Amino acid sequence: MCDRCGQNGCSALSRSEILAMTQRYLDTFPYEREHAMPFVEYVTGFDGEDLIRRNNFVGHLTASAMIFCPATKRFLLLKHHSLGLWLQPGGHIEKSDDCLLGAACREVAEETGLSVAEYRVARFGEDSAVFEIDSHSIPANPNKGEAAHYHHDVRFLFLVKSEGDIHISRAESDDYGWFAVEELPSGFDRDTIIKKLAVML
Repeated sequence: MCDRCGQNGCSALSRSEILAMTQRYLDTFPYEREHAMPFVEYVTGFDGEDLIRRNNFVGHLTASAMIFCPATKRFLLLKHHSLGLWLQPGGHIEKSDDCLLGAACREVAEETGLSVAEYRVARFGEDSAVFEIDSHSIPANPNKGEAAHYHHDVRFLFLVKSEGDIHISRAESDDYGWFAVEELPSGFDRDTIIKKLAVML
């Protein structure tokens, strides 16, 4: 159990712990090995604060949560203010974050208003709490002085009992909505999500 967030299957922000977390994830979902290789290669090349520095334009770690309501079988997505895309809540890891899961919980609170008392973290076996690992390119943003780079995202699955009130941050999002798996935007791997939900439900 993580002594930072009190959850099983979490990871501190160090190369060794994140690679161990990744191995637990791949033991649970071995068919994800090829997809996870860019993430593994990135983490292998950096350690400590270099993993999360926003001016590391090779890339940096991010943390997010797929929020799912089993009662309605729908996911909560936010319409990203800058990108105009429907995405799961999440974002950059701060220096004050002690672990990846804690960072995801903080982002969820900031972007949706949901507290840790309003969801539970799904686990796949005793040790794996990671739902997805995804590496994706981020375009350059001259207004922020940011070169093109990669986000190496660790996603958790948060289960809510009902589709209650969501209080979005207008600085981050323009809207929110609940989506059935088949309604998820094309950026989400719907078939793999269905396969993983079958392990959990």
